Amino acid sequence: MEEVWKNVDVLLHIYRMLDLDDQIRLSRVNVDLKAAFEMFIFHKEDYSILSLNVNQGCFVVHNGSSHHRWWLKHHELMEFVSYHCLAVETFFQRNGTILDVRPFRHLTSLSYSNCIINRRHLKLFASLPLEKLDIVRCTDEFGRDIMPGNAWNVEYLMPMSKLRSLKVMLTSDFRKHRLSFGDFSRLVTATKLENISLDCSIVLERLLGNEMDNNSSDADVVALKHLDIGLGIGQNYSLLPYGKLFSSLVTLTICMRDPPINNEILMDLNKICGNLEELHFKWSTFQHIEDFCVPPKLKGFSLSSCNGLNADNLRQILNLSHLKKFNTTESVEQDDAEMVTISSSLEHLFVDEDYWYSNVVMAFGGSENLKHLSWLASGFVEYSEADAAALRKCTHLEELNVKVIDVPSNIILKLNLLKKLSIKLYTPSIPWCHIEEILKHSNLQELTLDGYFEYDDPPVDVNASKMGFAIGVKLIQISDLMFKIGLHFWLDLLKQNIQLQLIVSKLTADKPFIECMRTMINHEKFPHEVKTLKICCSLIKCRDLKQNFEATMKRVIRDLKHTLDYNQDEFQIIFDRNLGEML
Repeated sequence: MEEVWKNVDVLLHIYRMLDLDDQIRLSRVNVDLKAAFEMFIFHKEDYSILSLNVNQGCFVVHNGSSHHRWWLKHHELMEFVSYHCLAVETFFQRNGTILDVRPFRHLTSLSYSNCIINRRHLKLFASLPLEKLDIVRCTDEFGRDIMPGNAWNVEYLMPMSKLRSLKVMLTSDFRKHRLSFGDFSRLVTATKLENISLDCSIVLERLLGNEMDNNSSDADVVALKHLDIGLGIGQNYSLLPYGKLFSSLVTLTICMRDPPINNEILMDLNKICGNLEELHFKWSTFQHIEDFCVPPKLKGFSLSSCNGLNADNLRQILNLSHLKKFNTTESVEQDDAEMVTISSSLEHLFVDEDYWYSNVVMAFGGSENLKHLSWLASGFVEYSEADAAALRKCTHLEELNVKVIDVPSNIILKLNLLKKLSIKLYTPSIPWCHIEEILKHSNLQELTLDGYFEYDDPPVDVNASKMGFAIGVKLIQISDLMFKIGLHFWLDLLKQNIQLQLIVSKLTADKPFIECMRTMINHEKFPHEVKTLKICCSLIKCRDLKQNFEATMKRVIRDLKHTLDYNQDEFQIIFDRNLGEML
């Protein structure tokens, strides 16, 4: 070892002349060479989580923290995998033909997105101790969507005794893909799956006589607790054949269109889902619902992109005595009713009904017990005075998410328990005075501001605040336009509040972004305690930006290309004094 350290400079020079795969091979010669390699070249990191992005022959590899990325050629990737394979427990791959994961002998979680998976690999999954398997928008070698019961034989899943969670999403319309009731029944009864999410619809063959109550053996033990799938009932017009398969469900997310959901189907759900705590309908059609009944233990209920429900049904749902959470997104027809009473048990209410233009306001009776309120109906913009008055009644609110044309800052300041506030502004310009008032809220911890404003390019706002002040807020998220217009204010606010994390979102990797970065990093108010920025998934040292801006931004744009193409992460910058400790 002593001889190695005496000549370490020569050794490092040799290492750096080699490609990564040759570096790894050299490190395997003896323990001394390996120690030098891991200390100076290939820092030992935790690769229990390994992520791989593929693009035009380039392989971008990083671990769960995403702070250090390797850009590898194929032969380098193979050596990299052989070096870390026994440590990997979770593996993600995006794009390309999938990597042979058999070397990952301790793999328990596997996820593919936009990949090509041939039949041979589908069979090989059974050789791994997988507990979780996600396949998102993947095809086989012939371009067919990967889905159990179609290009993926259900029998391949039977030997996977440790598998508890299975998620499969399609590249095409899920309604075109069918899973037979028989295959679904085997998937539930012959495995120990607790969580199933399939982008397809079950086809229920016509059952006769007592077959409807005997679709699985009494000896079958059903572990399934969470299910997300399209549901078919065929000519039976009943959900009773699903009885034993749904008996242990805690969460059910379903799509039903043909035939539409009626009172009989809702009553079937009540009968067979006695343990259900959350029920979610998406892209479903309802018909002639006179009394909207739900399972007795239900705590959470949501509607997303559904049709056939009216304001009477909404009243029925909101009056359910045991419901704690309700979410509706573009699903309920409105009328001219001004007041709806809600159950005193309701704590979370989310309404996103963009076509509600009548005087349906959120002045619900019983709103005093609400803790979380999201009201994104257009009626809030049209009838802001009435809704602002109703907001005063929500005295126990801890989280509020609204879109407004007039910011009710005086009312918000009186919501003493409020911790999280999100506002989508529909104003011609940024209401700086209201923003400053809201930032003075005594208990507010998180603030999100977004909106569309009538500004020139580049934006000019003579009313923009210039000076920050001490606040108790710990996290602020704003759009890039708000950041650019109020750059002096936001940087000064960040400088004066050491606890504050600032997130700037909705950015685009273009020339204005680069110029904004240049202005920001050299700004007199930029806090010197902020040593590191997080741009999407990459950590960037502020020192590098100041000393070598062009080269650093070139690397940032390169990383952004892969991050945005594959991770689908929102393009954002995070300012946080604690980020420096992560490098």
